[in-house]
Amino acid sequence: MNQVKFKFLTIFLTVFSASCGGGGGGGTVASTTVTILSGKAMDGYLEKATVFLDLNDNGIFDAGEPSTETSSDGSYRLEVSPSGLETQHAIFAIIKAGVTIDKDNPNTTVSSSYTLSAPVGKTETLSPITTLIAARVSSGLSVSAAESSVISDLGFTANDSIDLYKDYVNAKKTNPNYQKIHNLAVATTESLKTAEQSGLNDVKQKLASFINSFNANISTKISAIMNAASTSEAALIASSQGTSGSSTSNTADRDLFSQIAVVLPSLKSKYDLLCGNRTNLNAVAVDINKDGRKDLIAQLYCMHLPEGEAFTGPVPNTLLVLVQNKDGTFSDQTESVLGSNFPSTDGKVQDFVRYDFNGDGYEDVILTMDGEDGRLPSDSSASNIKFQTVALMSNGDGTYKQLKFGAKVWGSDLRLINSTSSKPLLIVLPADNGTQAWSYTGGWSKTEGYDWVSTYSNVFIDPTTPDNFSSIAFNATKDNSGQFVQVWKRTGNSWSKSTTSTLFNLQQKTFNDSGNRYLLGQVFGKAFINPFLYDGCSFKLNKTSSSIPLFAMLGTEITGGYTNEKVINEPKGSASWGQVNLVTMGLDINSNIINPQIIGTAELSINYYHIGCQDINADGLQDVFIRNLGNPILMLNDGNNGLKQVKSSVIPSNPNPSRYTYLYEDMDGDGVKDLIYIPLGGQSTFDNNWSYSGFQIKMYKGLRTPSLNDTN
Repeated sequence: MNQVKFKFLTIFLTVFSASCGGGGGGGTVASTTVTILSGKAMDGYLEKATVFLDLNDNGIFDAGEPSTETSSDGSYRLEVSPSGLETQHAIFAIIKAGVTIDKDNPNTTVSSSYTLSAPVGKTETLSPITTLIAARVSSGLSVSAAESSVISDLGFTANDSIDLYKDYVNAKKTNPNYQKIHNLAVATTESLKTAEQSGLNDVKQKLASFINSFNANISTKISAIMNAASTSEAALIASSQGTSGSSTSNTADRDLFSQIAVVLPSLKSKYDLLCGNRTNLNAVAVDINKDGRKDLIAQLYCMHLPEGEAFTGPVPNTLLVLVQNKDGTFSDQTESVLGSNFPSTDGKVQDFVRYDFNGDGYEDVILTMDGEDGRLPSDSSASNIKFQTVALMSNGDGTYKQLKFGAKVWGSDLRLINSTSSKPLLIVLPADNGTQAWSYTGGWSKTEGYDWVSTYSNVFIDPTTPDNFSSIAFNATKDNSGQFVQVWKRTGNSWSKSTTSTLFNLQQKTFNDSGNRYLLGQVFGKAFINPFLYDGCSFKLNKTSSSIPLFAMLGTEITGGYTNEKVINEPKGSASWGQVNLVTMGLDINSNIINPQIIGTAELSINYYHIGCQDINADGLQDVFIRNLGNPILMLNDGNNGLKQVKSSVIPSNPNPSRYTYLYEDMDGDGVKDLIYIPLGGQSTFDNNWSYSGFQIKMYKGLRTPSLNDTN
């Protein structure tokens, strides 16, 4: 750290005191220490950038915070008083469009604003490289671990002896590696601009957005950027959309995931204590202790045998907490987190939602319970087994308490409405009937007026601003004649149905060869077997479009159609689960006319669970993640009103598609999502290598975010 300390006389105060028979005087002089920080802000050298010490750690320049402006060579001199604040807070540099001059292009001001930072105590340079280190620290890494990670991110090794805080503009004159660093810094600035344009105000979220953009758009082009002939060429490579040709490297050159799985601790000892090889497993990823790494809250539960037989009692089960350690290993900390070594929820986990409902800074976990452990869904007596919803509420210290609330139901899905607002609404959707809406204010309270929400499929459109609440919802209902989409609108606190549109009619038809009869529907001029809207989410086709509903329509297309009672070209594979078609529902607000359109299709290997709309590859476009039983399905937004599926060849294969589901989560906080395969049951051998005795969770580390080059 470049700093000089001076003593200044800041206060001179004389205090007089008197006593009987005399008087006396005394004086005190108080002094404080000023630290003068000096360093340079650079992409190229940055003139007229605002450098400040972030006293409240919010990443924003606030009134009263020490600040200065950089000179023509990017240097700054910042006075900090009292001394010591510089060891507690980070410094930032604001690069302002139309004001700041990047000396790589000295005749013009920068066209886009962005912010530079560095880890606390590091003031020699403020650059895109030091900001990358700060972002890794923000994700939970130590400074030294973050520095090592960035060295690797940039394509170097420890043997290259790279000083990430060095003035690379000057150092490149004698060391060619720093020309590469300069190229990489210029390229990395493109990701900083993307983060700045995200609209995020929270500094941790903005740094996470920066990391995501870097992983998606820069890490796949490292070699080409390093070896660019100039910084201007490096910037062009960074901003290019493609990854082919001489100026970019092919993303296929770098694996999407590690090919070697991390195997989590064996659960056999707990299986044996619970019910042996009748044990099944569910899991949810959550950051339990706020260390930037995701942990696993899992549930072991017992299958009732023989399968299909009704059983009217609680499901033998236990929750299990696997906490991720700093070295990436996991340890069983169930008792310390939940207060018991075998905490029961009565039923088995059906669905989950994560959100900080009580506002203590830790995620809470809501779990719906199901009693259908091995019984057939058509078994009416089994459906009498119902359980309350379970809330694992954080105590604010990495421990949790279990609460139960609501009516006893079964087969329930969960929806979180307005997750960005201060008062989100939790919707519980039972398999039979009785939709419930809940909010949390010191406790769970029921919100009336949501009994119209379909248990089949529904989408509440995201509001235009986080502080508002959804004002329009699409509700899919079904009977034996077809499926219908209702549009509901909110006025004040009341919802009313504004229109109903028939999506498709259903008819019983017969396969040519088998003689089997199936429900067929005509949708978009095509014929489908068992078409059914099952799930949905609020979706934006592009960065500027309004949010619309995106539904998952299950069903297999009959390419030859059908005539009379006969199907032409009977499809191969599963007629029930063959495809998931992603359908948008545009709405003309004035006429209330719904315009459905298929924008993507994926093959299902077995079963389907849920879809989620999220930006998977940090390009600012919403993508779709489909969670199913089988191989992972990632659908990337092509920016042209379509979705493309990531090729299965770049994703580690499911160990056994009929017995494993998966999670797609950033487990280690590096900004790249990892793939976790969850074995569902312990009744039999799961693949050629693992039997019940070795039954464990597998995790494949993500190495980069997927791109359109990875799609079919």
